Amino acid sequence: MKGLRSVPRILRINKVDGYRVSCLFNNGESRVIDFQKLFEDVFQVQEGDPAFALLKDYEAFRQLHILGNTIGWENTGMYVEDEEGRRVFYPYDLDPLVLLNT
Repeated sequence: MKGLRSVPRILRINKVDGYRVSCLFNNGESRVIDFQKLFEDVFQVQEGDPAFALLKDYEAFRQLHILGNTIGWENTGMYVEDEEGRRVFYPYDLDPLVLLNT
């Protein structure tokens, strides 16, 4: 079908240099994403946001890896109650489309 776009996915993390992460997308593009700038300027994270812990603790940030089709952190996230009342942990990840357009 003409006009359909594929969903962007991150295939590989090439390099982590501070808060700058080089990654390869499934469309062949490589990008360097400055997560410090993304968290501070774009998302304007504040205390209590899952990304706040990553911004303030570099060792926590460095634990990033590919979760599904994007970059995420299993060491930070949110607990949410499911429909049966159980607490479920969801790791923090970012939409790959947001990362591609950053």
